[in-house]
Amino acid sequence: MNAELGPNFEPSRRDFLRLALGLSGAVALGMMTGCDTMPDTTGEVQQPKGNFETKTSWEQDFSTLQDGPIDQTIWTYETDPVVPGYNQEEQGYTKNRENVRIEGGRLIIEAHREPYTYPDDPAHHYEITSGWIDTRDSFTFEYGKIEARLKLPEGKGTWPAFWMLSANNPYTSNVKWNESDERFYMHDGELDILEAYGNSPGQIEATVHTHAKSQEKRIMLPDSEDGFHTYGVEVTPTGIVWTLDGTPYYEVRKPSENPDEWPFGNGNKFYAILNLAMGGSGGGKIDSAMDTWRMEVESIKFYDFTDPR
Repeated sequence: MNAELGPNFEPSRRDFLRLALGLSGAVALGMMTGCDTMPDTTGEVQQPKGNFETKTSWEQDFSTLQDGPIDQTIWTYETDPVVPGYNQEEQGYTKNRENVRIEGGRLIIEAHREPYTYPDDPAHHYEITSGWIDTRDSFTFEYGKIEARLKLPEGKGTWPAFWMLSANNPYTSNVKWNESDERFYMHDGELDILEAYGNSPGQIEATVHTHAKSQEKRIMLPDSEDGFHTYGVEVTPTGIVWTLDGTPYYEVRKPSENPDEWPFGNGNKFYAILNLAMGGSGGGKIDSAMDTWRMEVESIKFYDFTDPR
């Protein structure tokens, strides 16, 4: 992907995140143009496939929290100035309260049309600010059910996402970086629980990325920008199921024990990400008449998987 990395490059977890973002942009562009992804081959699902605890083992219920900044013992800000460039995004991610905060019993991730230069890297300057937070340092899981109840932003050019990356990179952390393999980081997998694009209002998307291929499902949800819905994913030893308001709508089954086809399980743990990107390879052209875009989150909850064996 990047010839500047060199043959002796040994990536850290942050490097894998950067590489993930770079490929995510390429994959997202492929989705928008009908290229570079695999069709949905698994069909509809009729009922949940996993067994889960009825009580949460981890959650953030923002309705119980006072207005103010997020809890940084739980949430990590992504403020690396390089990150937006991998998707050609048009915003900088900040720690500013205007971009990420608790307000009125909700987590607000808000983009603003305002100039921003990364404090430690003046070469990275943007005309829009936004927010990205994740649980990489506080909460990870291998199997279980995770859900977030949220309302999507309005406006062309928005690219909100609720997604997951590997926290421990079991298949890539102990091997040399292969710069000729642009899907290298996919050895550890990626799960996109929800992505949406302001240039395709009313459409939501679920995707699983492995080194072998990417599979995605798009469905219409006309009021996704007007009201709250619960977007979830169930990760079990036999497959992954995406849910909308508790109802399954897409399933990808485990095809084999080959980690290139199925990197999930076997100690691979994932963390949750919430972000609002603007423009770039996924968001497309931004509405020039708007200057504020808001994603609202009521809660995020996790339920342990209970193996019946």
